[in-house]
Amino acid sequence: RSKLMRRTKAQSNSSRTWLRWIAILIVIGIALALFLPSLRRLSFNIWLGASATGLAFSLVALGVYLSFRVLDFPDLTVDGSFPMGAVIMATSLTSGLNPVTGLLLAFAGGLLAGFVTATIHSRLKVPHLLAGILTMTMLYSVNIRILDNRANLPLLRVETILTHVTAISQ
Repeated sequence: RSKLMRRTKAQSNSSRTWLRWIAILIVIGIALALFLPSLRRLSFNIWLGASATGLAFSLVALGVYLSFRVLDFPDLTVDGSFPMGAVIMATSLTSGLNPVTGLLLAFAGGLLAGFVTATIHSRLKVPHLLAGILTMTMLYSVNIRILDNRANLPLLRVETILTHVTAISQ
């Protein structure tokens, strides 16, 4: 009798899960039906830009996934090291360095951030989640210092890697 009760309870939980998913899909469908006419007016370039941004953030998600699931080390250094790589790349480009050299320097900055997290965890015996949080928080301040106490850096007329790619393709 208890097996039957457990089975029916598990079946009711699974049916509740399906009902939740159906409710979510209905809400998404209604939202799309309401906003679809305005979405059609957006140009192709906006969709292309949104897709490119999504692809860039997918790399961050992949880095977090690898550290959480594969390495079993909840490391939040990724949230600070990706912007640090961008800051190093932008600073090296505005300084007149070759874009490939800037890319290598950005990669080295990410390696250094991971090394700091590993050192805090292994040598100072700080728990791994806290070590990642400390490094991520530290990197926000380091990024501002690398940018010479500015929040952003314009790259409108700077030669980048994409400049070389478009020159080759033409």
